[in-house]
Amino acid sequence: GYQTTFIATSSVLLAVVGSTVATVGVIMMPSVFMGTLIHYEQRDLIQAKLKAVLLWLRPVLVGLIAVSAVTIGQLSIDGVAQVILFLVAFGLLLTKKVHPIVLIILGAIIGIILL
Repeated sequence: GYQTTFIATSSVLLAVVGSTVATVGVIMMPSVFMGTLIHYEQRDLIQAKLKAVLLWLRPVLVGLIAVSAVTIGQLSIDGVAQVILFLVAFGLLLTKKVHPIVLIILGAIIGIILL
C-alpha cells in the first residue's frame, strides 16, 4: 500500500495512509472470521464441529503466516547485513525471550542508521 500510493502520488503522508488502509484490509477478514468463530464456540451444539474446523484451520493459518514471512523477507532482505540482523534478532527471540516489540524498535533504529 505504501509503495503503490507513494508511486502514484509522491506524498509520504498519503503513502502512510495507503499502507494503513492496506494493512487494515489484510487484517479485517481473518479478524471478523475468528471473532465469529469465537462467538459461536461457546454454544454446546456447535462446539464439536467448530473444534474440527479449528483443527483444520491451524495448519492453514501457520502456512499463510509462513508465506507472508517469506514474501516479506524476499522483498526486504537484500544484503548480508540484513541477513545477519535477522539471524541475531531471531536468535534473541528464541534464546533470550526478548519481546518482539523491542526487536521491531531496535530493527527500525538500526535500519535508519544503516540507510
